[in-house]
Formats: sequence, C-alpha cells, structure tokens
Amino acid sequence: MREPAVAGSFYFDDPIDLADSVLQCIGEFVDAGVQAKALIVPHAGYMYSGPVAGAAYRLLANRADDIKRVVILGPCHRVAVNGLAVTDHDAFSTPLGDINVDVEGCQRLIDKGMVHCSNEAHQYEHSLEVQLPFLQGCLSNFTLLPIVVGACTPDEVYTVINELNVEGTLFLISTDMSHFHTYQQANAIDNFNIVRMLNFDTDLTGEDACGSNVLNGFFKFCDHAQWKIKMVKYENSGDTAGDKNKVVGYASFIVY
Repeated sequence: MREPAVAGSFYFDDPIDLADSVLQCIGEFVDAGVQAKALIVPHAGYMYSGPVAGAAYRLLANRADDIKRVVILGPCHRVAVNGLAVTDHDAFSTPLGDINVDVEGCQRLIDKGMVHCSNEAHQYEHSLEVQLPFLQGCLSNFTLLPIVVGACTPDEVYTVINELNVEGTLFLISTDMSHFHTYQQANAIDNFNIVRMLNFDTDLTGEDACGSNVLNGFFKFCDHAQWKIKMVKYENSGDTAGDKNKVVGYASFIVY
C-alpha cells in the first residue's frame, strides 16, 4: 500500500472534510459535449489550484461509467528520476479509501523496457497524489496506473502513452504553469504558453510548466492521434489564496 504523503497539508486528512472540499472544487457536473480522452490539471494544494482542477474533473460526467483505468503522469519533485518510473504497490490509499493499481500494466511497461520501478520516486510525490481524491469523487470503479516522469525525451513519453492508449483508459497529465513571478508577469507568461499548449507544442521547458517533460511527449502523441484540446480554466495563486508578488500559475484542459 502506498500511503498518502500530503494528506493534512495539500488537502484535508479528514474523509468528510476532504469529500466536501472535492465536491466544492468540482461544483456541478456538466456534460462536456465531447468524450474526454485526457485531462491536464494542476497539482498544488486544494486552496490554491483546487478550483482549476475541479473545473476539468466536472467534465467527466458523460464518460465516468466508461473509464476503467486512469493513467496519471506527473513530474518528480522530491526524487531525481531518469526516464519514467512506476511502482510495485498494489494500491494507493487516500482518506477516501484505496485505489487498486493496474499491476499487470505496470509490469508490462517494465518488461518492455519503457519504464523502471521506483517506490522511492512515488513515496512522497504530490503531483500524482493530489489527483486521487478528485478521481474518487468522479469515478466509481477504476484502477490506477501511476507514472512519475523525470528527465526523458518526448519520444519516451510518447511510447508509453501509445502503449497504454486502449479503450476505457483516461490519461491524466499533472502540471502547474509558471512559478514565482509577479501576478502580472505570470499572467503574461502563462497566457503565451497556453497558446503553445493549445497548438500541441513539444518544446516546453521547466520554466513554462513543471510538467514540461510529460507535456512534450503527450502533445506529440496528441498531434499524431489527431486529438483536440480546449482550455477549461486558468488562474494563479494570486487569484485564489496567495501573495500576488510571487505566484504559481494553474491551468486545466480537456483533450478529446
């Protein structure tokens, strides 16, 4: 079991409070008018980025019953990772319950040399963990395939996504936008990079988005598969709960 590392800090550790905060961030579930193949969502504390993430999660309403597996790819923050790392845990735990891991899917990626196993990379990684209560609030019966992405090429990410792109799978890309600029600077930088993301640019850097390695490979696949993308919501921490002199940007997207 992979136990939660940031419950009580990034989000509530009390199940009732957590469930309430997730539903508050999501608001009313709506029919997106399209079938989501992927979401791009931020991963800060819920008081900062929760409303931006929730705006994307609410769009899963018309596909919730069809999603049987969620593949989450997020950047590493605590442990240096070369390539992509899965886990050999059987389940990930949150205050809302346990989520079974797609153990066979993880092992298949390892056997094919596409990823390696590193429980250390997953132990304290919040970019994946903060998404789990949202998924538990939206979906009823799914497995999880968690991937921490470190230093790698777009082709490495592309290959993994291509391998995992089967019916019943939702891809979840976890990333924040720019970090620690003034409110006005962040808006300008992020708006510029949002346009690049909407065009599936594959040369984003860590200055543009902390999940740039994930995004570059994912966008390469999206372009090849002729998927489409829409921005759902943008705010930064100056809009939500932070100092406007040093903000972090948050954007969410639906890919279909």
